[in-house]
Amino acid sequence: MSRMVRAAFQAQETSKHILLRNLPRTSTPGDVRRALLRDGVQGVEKIEINYSHFRPTGKALLTMTTSKNSLSALTYFDRHGIRLAGVPVHAEAVYNTTSALVMGSGLEGDGPTAGHESGKTVTLSGLSGKKRLKDIWDMLEGFDVKQVLFSRLPPNKFSLFSRWIVKVNSESEAHRIVRKFHMTKSHGRHDGVRVRAEILY
Repeated sequence: MSRMVRAAFQAQETSKHILLRNLPRTSTPGDVRRALLRDGVQGVEKIEINYSHFRPTGKALLTMTTSKNSLSALTYFDRHGIRLAGVPVHAEAVYNTTSALVMGSGLEGDGPTAGHESGKTVTLSGLSGKKRLKDIWDMLEGFDVKQVLFSRLPPNKFSLFSRWIVKVNSESEAHRIVRKFHMTKSHGRHDGVRVRAEILY
């Protein structure tokens, strides 16, 4: 029995959270869930990809339905391991999600799901730094958008480009926005810079 599982057994109440490390950066919660189901891991309530300034960190936070399911999953990972897209993934019990993950505000894009609603939030980056809120709303005319927010840069960082956070009412609408804008040319630019439209999970 590994130190990780032994510590979980000894704890008065096993955490319902498990941290997965070394995930491929393109992994989605659906990819992780399919891998867990394939291996017979039961009782997964929620899967959240972790971000640092809107970029996946290669970590995901699992929330299990019960502490018993969490312990069973940890025991399975300890004995058999888990692989995603051929890559070995590491698992550990998490008793304090704040210390285990980079946490921050939704405008900074840190932590599980970057601080936003999974599957219903799109980031638009690579746009001119001169863009204003009205410009983004004009771009998104015809889409079912709830809210548009400007993403501020980390301290002491500078960029000629801007990133915007777009909240929509459905996952299908998020995918529509990605299909419309991802890798298109930024209007008014002739330097080959492309817009990136990415869904937060």
